[in-house]
Amino acid sequence: GKLLATNDKPENGYLFKFPNVAWEAGEIVVEGYLDNKLQVSQTKKTVGEAVAIKLTPITGPKGWRADGSDIALVDFEVVDKDGNRCPLDAARVDFTISGPGIWRGGYNSGKEKSTNNLYLDTEAGINRISVRSLLKPGKVTITASRKGLKPATIFINSIPVNIKDGLTLELPQVFEDKINEEPIPVHTPEINIYETDDNIKSKLFSKFSYTGNGKIMLRTNLYWGKKAYVDLEFNYTVIPSYLNGSEYIRMPDSDKRYWARDQLQFIAGVDMDIYIGHDDRVPLPDFIKADYKDTGDNIDLGGVIMSLYKRTAKAGETIIMSGNSDGQTPKECQMYVVIGKKI
Repeated sequence: GKLLATNDKPENGYLFKFPNVAWEAGEIVVEGYLDNKLQVSQTKKTVGEAVAIKLTPITGPKGWRADGSDIALVDFEVVDKDGNRCPLDAARVDFTISGPGIWRGGYNSGKEKSTNNLYLDTEAGINRISVRSLLKPGKVTITASRKGLKPATIFINSIPVNIKDGLTLELPQVFEDKINEEPIPVHTPEINIYETDDNIKSKLFSKFSYTGNGKIMLRTNLYWGKKAYVDLEFNYTVIPSYLNGSEYIRMPDSDKRYWARDQLQFIAGVDMDIYIGHDDRVPLPDFIKADYKDTGDNIDLGGVIMSLYKRTAKAGETIIMSGNSDGQTPKECQMYVVIGKKI
């Protein structure tokens, strides 16, 4: 074939683009070379006109069990003359069923009343229906049709299950697929060593990570007048004396309404007490309720009273904190602050 384009400068290290290759019907081959040796190739070809319906049954590894609850799935797709799925097809297919099975139908995305019908639309050329077995084994016949397409018929046999007085000693089916090792890359590009920002290094807050939108800083020697947030000019003013000299996390107040289960995470570098100052106007998140106790003390940040909660962590213990609240967070509030002190 004719060479259409080459590219040796991937975007973001892995994405090779060919913007000047125009679409046309037929087949196109992309090949990847390393040191002038072919390492990988992939072929794409356009699909022809829809001519037929294809049915594919899916059952458990030991077949479809006649236990009154086992489900047989059937994929139906619209294909061209070569058996390739037509990905732009999105139209109704009608079904008939006979034999010992209960039709459970399928579902069309976002389409009301599309379940349990003897018809269903394809989506991107394919969809799926289900049939539930009865206690009686036997052959179930399913036919799919649409005007203008060659219909398809399949037969699914349900196998008997030894049931006595409503009970069976046969265990449910399980799949025993073995997961193979993933192939190693043919080439690993040189990667520069990542240097951790000095702002997020700490002996107390070891292996620290923050998944919020804002930036954070780890700071030492908490005292009166120290800045509490990275994005607010609020200083610690009234704080309990036992917090003096602590390490602390300068949080982004902009993330006060952001939530992630692992928003803040670190490993305790030493045996330490961990304190959280939490805005009383915000419902307590579950992680504080579960692991922290109210000290009865408060801190004042910009005129806002923050209740102080405490827990003790052993060196090497993983600490995970979620967002400011697990539910609705009021518009007028402040992000919690985190303080750590070596025991």
